[in-house]
Amino acid sequence: MSASSNIHWLAVVKAVAIFMVVLLHVSAETVYLGEPVATADWSISLIFNSFCRICVPLFLMASGALLLNKIEPKLEFAKKRVLRIIPPFIFWSAFYLAFIHFVESLAPSGTSMMNEQYLNGVVDAGWGGLLGMLIYPIYYHLWFLHAIIILYLFVPLLRYIVHKFQAKTLWWSLAVWLVATNVYSFFLNLGGIMDIVMGIVTFSGLLVAGHLIAQHTVTRNQFIIAVIVLALASAFTFGGTYYLSVQKGELVMTLQSFGANVMIATAAMFVVIRYLLANYNKQGDEMSTSHTVLSRVGDASFGIYLVHTLFLYFFSVGTFGFTWTSLSFSPLLSIPLLTVLTMLCSYITVRVFAYTKVTGILVGWVKPLTLNKKEASLSATS
Repeated sequence: MSASSNIHWLAVVKAVAIFMVVLLHVSAETVYLGEPVATADWSISLIFNSFCRICVPLFLMASGALLLNKIEPKLEFAKKRVLRIIPPFIFWSAFYLAFIHFVESLAPSGTSMMNEQYLNGVVDAGWGGLLGMLIYPIYYHLWFLHAIIILYLFVPLLRYIVHKFQAKTLWWSLAVWLVATNVYSFFLNLGGIMDIVMGIVTFSGLLVAGHLIAQHTVTRNQFIIAVIVLALASAFTFGGTYYLSVQKGELVMTLQSFGANVMIATAAMFVVIRYLLANYNKQGDEMSTSHTVLSRVGDASFGIYLVHTLFLYFFSVGTFGFTWTSLSFSPLLSIPLLTVLTMLCSYITVRVFAYTKVTGILVGWVKPLTLNKKEASLSATS
């Protein structure tokens, strides 16, 4: 297999995940704030929104595949992760706090994706909000940084677990984890500290699942099953949400969070990408343009995540001389096209930031992922 074909499939997972994040946020304007329930535009937007619910779990699975198989001193791990997450966390929290104060709070009512009560609370807190960022995200998408920081604290323990126990034991443990987390979400939901604990348990399980799938050679039959499962689970998310929302007359989010339907769909997508990229690498051909683009987008995914909400806001208020939202015309076209435009603008911004080491750190820029010898051998034989 030629070196040029050693595209890391996890970079593609991240590219798919970040595209889904942007698509989710674009469609959310119609699903949450736009059209009444059950209208044609709302239904189309809900299809996009439901399919993209796997975006954050995909990121977590990719992190598990990248982090849990490594064996390194705890201090070395801590230094790498601190540099990777803390500077962007501080910089973008301060940036979005300033953005809320000097831009978004002055805009007409209804132009923000932020809850107005929360937005006003941030404004009232003033720059004291920087202290609050340690507990609450300043902007609606920055919650993910809080989650990642907490998860990093548990990575050493998760590494110990995945190396201590056999894969079969871990798979059975994941089955129990899936049932337990869903029983809690749907029937208990005690709130308070228990929600935080169960959130950590849920995200930790996704890390372990990503690690296990990454270590597994996916067969053609398993790939076919994964495609079917992905389609069925996504259809269930949409159909169930549509039905529950129509019955209540407003959006019902029960099936839109980290339930079994979303977890199963995420694992299926992970398997699908694993199989497709393993077979692509096995062919030994030169990397195609599409795979090159996906790989580069995957490398920039963290930065795109941090900046894409700015462009969504700018497009919605007409900053660039035109206004574009999910309802500017048929959402069947406006949502995917606005997603692509937002991705392009965000990617260019990240690459500009990455021009120097210091600014590159602020958008979490990392070196492109390439297969090591072990992974290349696994891809070639799968």
